[in-house]
Amino acid sequence: MKTNSNDSRSSPLINGGAKIMMGRNRAGELANLGSRLVHLGQMLQDDQTKIGELMRLAQECRFNLNLHVAAESE
Repeated sequence: MKTNSNDSRSSPLINGGAKIMMGRNRAGELANLGSRLVHLGQMLQDDQTKIGELMRLAQECRFNLNLHVAAESE
């Protein structure tokens, strides 16, 4: 992501030059959400993760996690 060197706030630029205006608080919220999403992804890949942990992490990311459990067939 590019930044605008003429702006003292260093607003990020998107392709085509469109600006995204983020205050420090909003950027912190997005970084926090990103960290939670990464953690949720890691926990989803870990076969030792309990369903309750997944549900809690999903709620922290503001997701409604619906899980369906099926027995493996041979």
